[in-house]
Amino acid sequence: MLDEFADASGRPLRAALEASGLGAREYLSNIFFYDAPRRTCGTDALAVTTPSSRVIFACGERFVRQMSRNSRHARASSDYITERVLARCGERRGMGSVAGV
Repeated sequence: MLDEFADASGRPLRAALEASGLGAREYLSNIFFYDAPRRTCGTDALAVTTPSSRVIFACGERFVRQMSRNSRHARASSDYITERVLARCGERRGMGSVAGV
């Protein structure tokens, strides 16, 4: 997945990760999840962040509802990202982990 997506400057995420000097697991351990303020969840989003931020605001109530309806979608989030993750990992390996990072 790190080769399929790019940062805001167009650099593949793998290159951005390598430039940070962190491994994927280490980088992911430095991402923080918080409950999103209601006004933040005015769209259909399950979570909201900004580029380069290590903070993800989860739309808790909406996420719980979506998880009970379609857990695969809730685990992937964002339509385009969901499509790519499910195409790459969804059917073959299940969504328990994001393999091939």
